[in-house]
Amino acid sequence: MLITEKQKKYIEALVDQLGYKNSQFRKDYLQLTLKDSESKESASNVIEELLATLEIRKKSQRRKDLPEHTIVTDLSEFEFCPASFAIKKTFLIPKSSAEMDGTELHEQAYVEKFLTNLYLKRARDVSDKKVKNEDGFIYRGLYGDLLKSKIIFRGHQEQSSPFVSSRGNLKGIPDYIFKRPDNSYFVVEEKHSWQDEITNPWKSDIVQLLGYLYGIKEYRMEYGYLIYFTWYWHYGKLRTKNPRLFKVQKNETNKALVTSTFKKVNALKSNGKMKFNIGEIHPPKCYSCSAKVVCKHKAGKEEVLHFPYR
Repeated sequence: MLITEKQKKYIEALVDQLGYKNSQFRKDYLQLTLKDSESKESASNVIEELLATLEIRKKSQRRKDLPEHTIVTDLSEFEFCPASFAIKKTFLIPKSSAEMDGTELHEQAYVEKFLTNLYLKRARDVSDKKVKNEDGFIYRGLYGDLLKSKIIFRGHQEQSSPFVSSRGNLKGIPDYIFKRPDNSYFVVEEKHSWQDEITNPWKSDIVQLLGYLYGIKEYRMEYGYLIYFTWYWHYGKLRTKNPRLFKVQKNETNKALVTSTFKKVNALKSNGKMKFNIGEIHPPKCYSCSAKVVCKHKAGKEEVLHFPYR
């Protein structure tokens, strides 16, 4: 059954209460919301989520103390959206349902399971003589680098301590550090998304990976990998599909990128404010962001961002 007119009007009223009233952003955001509400049942779920969002907004709590140190994920969050970064550092914001689904898979250390299955499949193809291993079939391509290397650090483990940069001004815990047969090292970051098509790594994820490459002093690393999985629900269980692997190198351009982001983050924390570029507001990105519950910048009317957020 299709969404009813009553449900549609109620959704529009709830969206207005979130602060999108009388703006082009409201039009775009509402279109995304109604797209998720095409049936009567899905519309009910969207209404419940909007009501929960409004409740979170009313009860949003400020953090008692602002974190002193800059962590690598701060760089990623800032690159994703400076407003989202400031909000999440100021308020205790619950994760969105999409973020919780991604986190659940991330905490399962899915990369290790995927690589084990990939190795077994390739080895089975060789054993069954479907392919020849003369050209290194099992270890071919980018995945081959991971398959023939050993994991020496797992950031998913509770006892994992953060790495600290040589100057002591950046901390972080990567997902994995691999050791190659030639005793060189590389870092791997695991990402889970609801999007089916990711043809290039997201800039915010690149910045995060670079933060580890340049910030970790214990292991000299010249490159790392971002691996994306698309998650979906199948008979009540979270599943993944469509793995995509991207290699990120150390070079002057990438060094300038992560250095610039680090300086911007610390400038905002030090100065307490910065100019906010309203031209970079992107409704689909805001739609999936948990910080939207208290964000005043999403409607494109605020040109100054304060830290702490206000």
